[in-house]
Amino acid sequence: MARRAGVVTVFLLASFLVSAQTPNNNRGAALMTQQKFDAALSEFKSAGNLVNQGIALAALGRTGEAETVFKQALAAKPDNPR
Repeated sequence: MARRAGVVTVFLLASFLVSAQTPNNNRGAALMTQQKFDAALSEFKSAGNLVNQGIALAALGRTGEAETVFKQALAAKPDNPR
């Protein structure tokens, strides 16, 4: 449980940097704070937010998938510091 709380904390900090202002992204952010990671992942997929998808996958313990998604995000926007 402590690890997941740490992931939520990281997500909250990152969400200020990766704030795609869409209803789906906002719902996903709210779900992350409630530790409803599966539902949040679905919202982030609908929003097309790869970084937040990776964070949700990491919170679910699906680190291999999270790494793949983070690499996709980096490949899509290599000059974007977010």
